Amino acid sequence: MLHLLYALALLLLLCGACAILAERFTLSPALLPLPVLSGAVVVLYLCGVAGFLRVGAVAVLLALAAVWVVGLVQYRPAGVAAAWKRAASAPGFTLFLGGAAFIWLLFCVQQPMFTQWDEFTAWGLAPKMVVERGAFYVADPVNLKASFTYPATSLITFLFQPFGPWAEWACLAAIDTLALACLAAASALPRERWAGGVLVFAAGFLLPFFFSATPTGSYAAQYVNAMADLPLAMLFGGTLCLYFAVGRRKIAYWLVVLPLAVLTLTKDICFAYGLIAAFLIGLDLWLAADEPCRKAFPKALLRAGALAVIVLAAFSSWGRYTAAVTPTADTAASVGSEGLSYGAVLVGGVKQLLGMGRTEKFAQIMAAMGSAFFTRRICLLGGGIMAVAGITVGAAAAARRMAGRRQGRTAPPRAGRASGVCVLLCCAVSVPSDSVQLQLLRPGGTGSQGL
Repeated sequence: MLHLLYALALLLLLCGACAILAERFTLSPALLPLPVLSGAVVVLYLCGVAGFLRVGAVAVLLALAAVWVVGLVQYRPAGVAAAWKRAASAPGFTLFLGGAAFIWLLFCVQQPMFTQWDEFTAWGLAPKMVVERGAFYVADPVNLKASFTYPATSLITFLFQPFGPWAEWACLAAIDTLALACLAAASALPRERWAGGVLVFAAGFLLPFFFSATPTGSYAAQYVNAMADLPLAMLFGGTLCLYFAVGRRKIAYWLVVLPLAVLTLTKDICFAYGLIAAFLIGLDLWLAADEPCRKAFPKALLRAGALAVIVLAAFSSWGRYTAAVTPTADTAASVGSEGLSYGAVLVGGVKQLLGMGRTEKFAQIMAAMGSAFFTRRICLLGGGIMAVAGITVGAAAAARRMAGRRQGRTAPPRAGRASGVCVLLCCAVSVPSDSVQLQLLRPGGTGSQGL
């Protein structure tokens, strides 16, 4: 019960801060839960690296409380109440607050627990050790196999239970709260378009069930697991939705930095996803600029490069930290039992992909995945080819409609084209690679022998 009361109090504190900040910066309050939660995770990460994780939790709570105090002083209680009313009229904000509160109440009653092997050995073990010991698991002498996990899911879990005992259901609820914050950013529509906001939020919530091949009658664990796949997909999409929703305002650039850093700290593959997100944002800054493309290119390149630097800094900082506290081949910033660096893996993979020095094992896995792309069921539509076709058709329709609206507002024609390209690229890379590959190459599949 204490976990539930603390979580609800933290949600109230968080949403109140979002309402006040939205009033201050004239933003939709639905856009702010994601960057505020991401900012809290970044603060915890920096304090954890320094060895003061619980101090970071106190700092986050004090910062949120400070926003409340400043709001009450600047706007008076009546102004804060008015800000709450305006925030409640935004569908994304209301759905986030109500959905998160409902999940915490439901999980408190149902008490769900871990069910997958990787949760017991890594993705569930890591947040448990962080909560119980108030420090990163890699520095713990009994870290077992949790050292290869990245810290984002552990930190969001620690944010919601920093001082009390460990609870598995609270870990699951905290990860789902982060996912709902991403959906809130995607559904940040004005009050007069509340139906569209509700539809986007609902579609985003159901999307993980689309990328599943759960047999009929089996337990669907999309929102009841501690794995990093759900936060990975949600943070990638939520970061891009946050950027496109804020528009051309300068603050958009800074709001994106925080969730982009958290995305990078979610899983090793998220280094690539973070760079893809930075590339897509740079592409939009270049092709959809109001000035000529040649003149807009240097600015877009500089800003996209700065985002890429943030991604690289977050990724390399965790690698250096793990290498410093556990200087061994299987716990440092390396891949596989051979302890290769990520750069060596990337260069070697590209060479083998191009046919240079391709090993028999690589060729077998490549052939198996190519065949499984057409034959192995990975979504409700069927195989991977059906998923890509459906995504492309939907993205093309959305891009065409977006281009028509912008041209109707006398926007440059390239604005519609750039938006269409970005939507297509976003959808192309949004297929959850890890979960899909696990289904393609699971035991009994054609490619399982190659692993």
